[in-house]
Amino acid sequence: PPHTTPLLSKSHPCPAVCAFDFGLRSRPSHPELNDPGEGWTYDTVRDITWAQSRNLATTTWDDANTYAEERTLGGASDWRLPSRAELESVLDLGFTRPALSNAAGADRWSAGDPFVGVESSYYWSSTHLAEDPTYVWCVDLYDGVVFYAYEVNYYYVWPVRSGQ
Repeated sequence: PPHTTPLLSKSHPCPAVCAFDFGLRSRPSHPELNDPGEGWTYDTVRDITWAQSRNLATTTWDDANTYAEERTLGGASDWRLPSRAELESVLDLGFTRPALSNAAGADRWSAGDPFVGVESSYYWSSTHLAEDPTYVWCVDLYDGVVFYAYEVNYYYVWPVRSGQ
C-alpha cells in the first residue's frame, strides 16, 4: 500500500487535516488526449472523457458531486467526479504549476492544450479513504501531491465521464 505521512507542519498550504501519499512518483503511461473542440477531451488510453475546463469556483465535496452530476456537456449528462486513479492519470510529475504536460506529453502544459482554466490548486476525487470515509482523496495540481482531506473543504471540480 502507498506510504502516507500525517501532516505535521503548519507551514504547508494544505488548509485541512490531511495526509500525503508519496507512493505515486511516476505514471505508468501518458494519457493520449484527443480534443474534438467541443468542450471535452477524450483519453483513449483510459477510455474516459474530461471536461476541458474545471468549475469556476471551489466547493465542498457534496456540492462538487452535485455540480458534476448536473452538468451537460457535448450532449452528455453522465458527468461525475474522477476517481483518484483517473485524477492521478493526468499528472506529469516532471512539471509543476501545474503538474500537467501538454496533449502530446512532450512539454509543459499551456492553456488550451488540451485543457483550459486549470488552476495549480486542489481538486476533488470521488474516492474516499478506505480507513475513514469522512476523508476524500484529492490531488494538488501545483506539484502533483496526492492527499486526503475532509469533505467540507473547498476545492476545484474537474468532471469526467466514462467512454467517449
